[in-house]
Amino acid sequence: MQNATQNAKTVIVGGVVRNSIEEVNEEQRATSKRKITQLVDRVNAIRTAKRDAVLDTRALTASVAPATDNAPKTLVLDLGSKFKLTVGDVAHEQFSSRLKIDLPYYRRMLADAPELLAENLNWWLQKTPETRLARMLQAGPALDEADNAALARTGAAFKLRAVLGKGYRTIDDAELVAEVLPVMQERGALLGDFSIDDRRMHAKFMTPARSVQAIREEYARKYGLTIAQVRQHTTINGKDVSWVDEVLSMGLYIRHSEIGFASLTASAEYRILKCLNDMIDKNLVNIRHVTGKRTVDENEDVRFLSSETQLMENAALIGRVRDSIGAAFDDEQAFNRVNQLADAKTDTLELPAGVPLFEFVGAIGERLNLTDAQTEVLKEETGRAVHEEGGRTRFAMVQGITATARQMTDYDRRTELERVGFEFLHDDPGALLKIARDTVKAAAKPDKRKK
Repeated sequence: MQNATQNAKTVIVGGVVRNSIEEVNEEQRATSKRKITQLVDRVNAIRTAKRDAVLDTRALTASVAPATDNAPKTLVLDLGSKFKLTVGDVAHEQFSSRLKIDLPYYRRMLADAPELLAENLNWWLQKTPETRLARMLQAGPALDEADNAALARTGAAFKLRAVLGKGYRTIDDAELVAEVLPVMQERGALLGDFSIDDRRMHAKFMTPARSVQAIREEYARKYGLTIAQVRQHTTINGKDVSWVDEVLSMGLYIRHSEIGFASLTASAEYRILKCLNDMIDKNLVNIRHVTGKRTVDENEDVRFLSSETQLMENAALIGRVRDSIGAAFDDEQAFNRVNQLADAKTDTLELPAGVPLFEFVGAIGERLNLTDAQTEVLKEETGRAVHEEGGRTRFAMVQGITATARQMTDYDRRTELERVGFEFLHDDPGALLKIARDTVKAAAKPDKRKK
């Protein structure tokens, strides 16, 4: 009966009114089903197209394919006499790092003097030989239109996407998704969002939407408590928070890179439905791709292991991600989080005397290394949240930060701010506040050098 009552309430999702939580969840299930199909198709296309090779860098020879009416000159690599490779941005950055060629200068040569870059690469690849793991992709649906066109134009067989160490443990996104997705589906989790670019995969799995009150009542039923006993938890630091009834989804955020740009990490998170702002917790799992000494040979090469052994070891590591699913979706964790959320909605922040809110928020933007435009968004979103929440609460500040994150197109930067939002909500926000206060104070002091 309680669930039926809850489902009958109207719900705001992303600023749009829905008739009930169940209507919201039906929409999310349909969206999740579509996104899961897209995710599986994408990672399987990459798995089908991937080619890995352990090679001596002296086997690579750089040259320049001529410009066409539709494209500039293109640097390519010959791998022996059989294969020609285009080179992706990530591989270019890794060559720059490995060969100690300053990256801005490397990029300048690539854009304006590709013949000079080819000469530099050929010299250093020959003079500083290494055995490296090359990760490549074949033409087809795994690559975008521009990459496929470059392969066709230059006669290349593959795109070189990364040049890694021999000890790099290859865990592919398709492996990870195949192991984790069934467990998520058993839990009733929905795919809320995902992104796959040249560097990383991001995926957010969420529970169906529930209100704070529904989570409290479910906790009471599970642990044999009365509603009255649960309501004892709605007084925090002497403040009544029983009125807090946000609708939210909880879940697990997974980040991974096949080409050396991130460890395999899994973190608990949750989403505030009325605004679709996300917050990401500290990592529950952090698995590095570089293997330990006991799992490589005397040349630090992981490839001496059989493919079966590598698959077994990868399965054990991915099993740690599966285990984290239980922690992220735990009912007691959910109960604790909604109480922390309620606390943040009643915790008013004290600003330095005489410092306007927007000046203070600007100092936080500076601390978070936001651009001027992003800081203006932070001010606008924080002001809106303060108005909606009826005061300068810690939750309003979090809403400002996470709403700014949601508008960022760079997924990595977005999740960085979503982590800051979680820290601000759940941990001691004093450090960030102190830094913001110090920034304001520093800006207010006269610059003695100008006198």
